Amino acid sequence: MQTTLLLCAFLCVTGPADITPAPRTIQQDACLVSLLDEVQISAYRPGVLTSLKLREGEEFTKGDELALMDEEEARLAEKIAMLERDLANNADNELRIEAAKKSAALAHTEWEIQKNLRAKASATLLDVKRAELSAQHGDLQVEISKRDLDDAKLTSQIREQQLQLAKKQLADYRIRAPLDGVVAEVYRHAGEWVQQGTPIFRVVRMDRLKVETFIDSNRFAPHEVASGLATVTVLLHRDHKETFTDCPVSFVSPELEANGDIRIWVEVENRRVKDRRGNEHWLLRPGMIATMSIQLDGNEP
Repeated sequence: MQTTLLLCAFLCVTGPADITPAPRTIQQDACLVSLLDEVQISAYRPGVLTSLKLREGEEFTKGDELALMDEEEARLAEKIAMLERDLANNADNELRIEAAKKSAALAHTEWEIQKNLRAKASATLLDVKRAELSAQHGDLQVEISKRDLDDAKLTSQIREQQLQLAKKQLADYRIRAPLDGVVAEVYRHAGEWVQQGTPIFRVVRMDRLKVETFIDSNRFAPHEVASGLATVTVLLHRDHKETFTDCPVSFVSPELEANGDIRIWVEVENRRVKDRRGNEHWLLRPGMIATMSIQLDGNEP
């Protein structure tokens, strides 16, 4: 009885025990290092490949020129578009308006003279009418010249857009890199004819890779995994390993596999190492095997 009273007194003083669940860990073996970005670079236009700037294994940065196609026709088209634009800009439509205004003013003056002469019986009614119609014709010529000026401005804008289109088409004959990466495969050679959309290179991004695995959805809820932090250990060769810590889970598939697993991955920063000759190589390569330990927050769904 005394022991029971002492236990009750202790609980009243200390309060209930902390029942916060301890963090849980998912341990995954046989994870796969994979490419995060892989692109097949194709010809934008049909034509002849005149030169390939890179070979397999060579690196490049975004915007670098990878291949050049025969661009002679596109260059001539750009030149024609430029000349047509310049011709449209040099049209003297404003001078035509000034000339029409001068002619209209002269016609009105002649009309006034004819009306005065008619009042003095020195001009016929036909002369006055002819002068009136000539003045009205001059006014119409002014309006026509103004409309011609508006049309000329629109034509100039059209020619400018045609020039920009010609420049874009010319640029399409220079195939450039859409990202930083390495040439993994070259499908075509200089001198070959290619159609629009024909693959020329397969390029891969190597500075950042992903490590994929599958999680049992019966044991772990997707939202738990999505907020986890992973420690990834990649087997390099023999007993050499590379460990990456505090890697957030980057992707949790919205779909379940047939066996109920969920595909996830984390991203890791690759780095370069040097060989004995001082040449640099990427440390991680797609296809390597890794282990992954994912720390969850411990809260049950």
